[in-house]
Amino acid sequence: MSSHSTHLPNPFQRKVDELVQKYDRITEPSPALREILRDPEGLASLVNAIRRQVSLVRCRSQDLEDAQITIYDHALLVLSNYGDDPRDTGALELYLTEFLGIVPISTVSQARKSISDHVTLRNVLTRVTGSGYTTGKTTAIDDGTPEKSENTPKPHDNRERHQNTEGVGHSQPSSSPDGTRVREQAHRLIQVYRTAKNEYNDKKHRDGVHNLSLVRYLRDTAENTLLYLQGNGMSDHPMIQDIEHSFRMTRDKAAQLSGGRGRRFDEPREPRYPPKLKRRRGVDSYRPRD
Repeated sequence: MSSHSTHLPNPFQRKVDELVQKYDRITEPSPALREILRDPEGLASLVNAIRRQVSLVRCRSQDLEDAQITIYDHALLVLSNYGDDPRDTGALELYLTEFLGIVPISTVSQARKSISDHVTLRNVLTRVTGSGYTTGKTTAIDDGTPEKSENTPKPHDNRERHQNTEGVGHSQPSSSPDGTRVREQAHRLIQVYRTAKNEYNDKKHRDGVHNLSLVRYLRDTAENTLLYLQGNGMSDHPMIQDIEHSFRMTRDKAAQLSGGRGRRFDEPREPRYPPKLKRRRGVDSYRPRD
């Protein structure tokens, strides 16, 4: 992205620039990314994975002599606007190719298996750690409520039912293992959404201004949660209206704070992936094309 400037010594700078330009030129999603875009849960998992990677990179030493970050890490930072725009097509494609090893010539079935393995590992780690993903903006998404409260409801404990409204008065997936996994993921997404909303409101009330980074984070978190609930038969969830309101509000506010520019996929639908008018270089990548 030509709008971003990096201050890195050559040849590191040159290689990062080449990677950024290679993925920034992409105007049509690869078959693997198209497959993910059709699946709200898969898209949410990929976006969250990018946020985790960005958060991890930003926690490491940025001094190149320490050798803690790679050209792929830094290119991901630039393409995702340092985590503020993890849905950038270039950032998504770079993560799939350079971090998950899903090259453009991979078949859809191969890509689906790689993504499934990645999501499975993430879910296992999430269960082990007892919490969801973290970002540079949040350090915890669980306030101490037992993670499996939805899986082992206590119908006689009215206090717990009141605190955890996600399991009351709306249709839920079945009690099969898949249904349990869906409920757990919905619970985690809602917890992340609540944390993002609280952080946004606290910052706004404390400073009296809208923080663009937090606005974008709440927007993306609300959208991910909304898509997941709607895509898994929970459109009547009691949190739906609140999440929809937050999404619309932050989407409009982010566009306002960005000078009236919305995200590319919030703009008119045709074409869905418009060509990018970016500065080009003669060298596409220092790596051979796949």
